[in-house]
Amino acid sequence: MKTAYILILIILIGTSCNLKEYKKKPHFESIEITHDNGWTGGQTVYIDSLGIITKCKYHIISRIDSSICCIDTLDSQQIDSLNAMFDSLKNEKIDSIYDGHCQDCGGFYIEIKCKNKTIKSTIIGSHEFENHISKFAEYVTDIMIDKNQIDSLIVFKTTKRMIPPPLDSLVKFRPPETNEE
Repeated sequence: MKTAYILILIILIGTSCNLKEYKKKPHFESIEITHDNGWTGGQTVYIDSLGIITKCKYHIISRIDSSICCIDTLDSQQIDSLNAMFDSLKNEKIDSIYDGHCQDCGGFYIEIKCKNKTIKSTIIGSHEFENHISKFAEYVTDIMIDKNQIDSLIVFKTTKRMIPPPLDSLVKFRPPETNEE
C-alpha cells in the first residue's frame, strides 16, 4: 500500500512539473502599425492573435532599398500591457486622421482588427499628439525584438503607404489649352 501512495505521488509531481504556463491571449485579432520616419523609411510591426510579433525596418528612397525583419513571441507581461492599452482604446472615439500639418516629420499608419470592427487611423506628426492612439502606436513600435531574423522581405498593407509612387505614374502637368485664333 505504501508503494502505491509513493507511485501516485511521483506521477502527480511529474505531471505537475510538465504543465505549461498559462498563455495569455491578446484581446485583438491583429495589430499592424507602420512608423514612417519622414525621410528614408521606417518600420512596420505586426502582432497576430497568438502574440507572434513580426517587426521589419525599411530603408526607402524611391523603393525599398533594404530591410531587416525579425519574428518573436510576446511574453505574458507584454500581452497584458497591450491588452490594457487596447481595452482603453475601445472606449475612445478615434479619428481616422490626426494631421499635425508638418513637413517631413513622420507619422503612424494604424490598423487594428477586432472581432466586430477595425480601427484605422493615420497620425501625421509622430510627436504632435498626446492621445491614447498615438501612445499605443509608440508603445507597439518601441517593442524591441532583434533576434530570430528572417531572410525575407515582408511588405505589409500599411507599409505600402510609406513607399512613394513611381515617377512615371505621376500625372504630368499640362498647361490649359487656349483658343488663340
